[in-house]
Amino acid sequence: MKNATAQKSDRKNILILGGSGFLGSAFARHCQERGKQVQVLLHRRAMPADLQPSQVFYGSLQSFNWNMLKEHPPQVIYHFARIPGRGSLGRKVAAYLSAFANRRLLRWLARQPQPPLLVLVAGTLAYGSIPDREITEDEPLHPVSFARPYHIGEKPIVEAQHVPRQIMRISWAYGDGSWFRSFYLRPMREQGHIPLYGGGENWMSLIHTADAAGMIDFLSTHGPAGQTFNLFCGPAIQQKQLVKILQQLTGYPVQKVSLEKLRGLDKAVAEAFAFSLRVGTKHRALYKGYRYLYSDIAAGLKSVMNNGDFS
Repeated sequence: MKNATAQKSDRKNILILGGSGFLGSAFARHCQERGKQVQVLLHRRAMPADLQPSQVFYGSLQSFNWNMLKEHPPQVIYHFARIPGRGSLGRKVAAYLSAFANRRLLRWLARQPQPPLLVLVAGTLAYGSIPDREITEDEPLHPVSFARPYHIGEKPIVEAQHVPRQIMRISWAYGDGSWFRSFYLRPMREQGHIPLYGGGENWMSLIHTADAAGMIDFLSTHGPAGQTFNLFCGPAIQQKQLVKILQQLTGYPVQKVSLEKLRGLDKAVAEAFAFSLRVGTKHRALYKGYRYLYSDIAAGLKSVMNNGDFS
């Protein structure tokens, strides 16, 4: 495997693919606050107003000319980007387009005399449901829900051995966006109740978006290339415990929502809320070097609701 271009402590010039998305923008904000030179590749969505990258490239993963990076080559490429697709068929088509785009990126990296570290940000849905024990990064992959098509697109990078790369598998990252906004904050704000999807027995490993961003930065700096890292904060809790914390914070009543109702909207959504996994890591010694901003879930959830002007 080729070595990365710079010593880890000197990695100040980075490129973020998908820097305007839910997690990508959180990571861009984290890096900007720490004085890094943040370059981003944007396709359709603009960057949030508070983010000012040092350089913005426009284009699709499928067609972007990677040689445009030669003038200011990044030391690390953080890959948050996914080609979107609607419905099961649309997501499947997008998956194969993503695989093509990722193989194309890998070919470009392999041609570089000193390629940057490639950090792929993926999810723990790829492990499948394993409710009876804690899993680590050595667990075989059995993708469920949205991870089925995502894994097809990510597989070229996951299996790559010829370029320096890391895989970051994030558990349920909560913030005022993505799943937490759609399935909890919005019903709470608009309908005055807290949804409980299914029986609530499913295990969820949670992490605040600020800590997801911080851990990606920390692990890509201090962790070895070629490794996978699970990103989570503390022991898993059951969904019914998450709902109880939200109830204590708001005083709102709980309303049960059947998985059958979710399945009528989108089978992948229903499968995600039936998904049960307790995430752990084999890198415990390394993880001790990271200090969580929101090690307490209740404090983290409260911060999200305050930042989102929740009332």
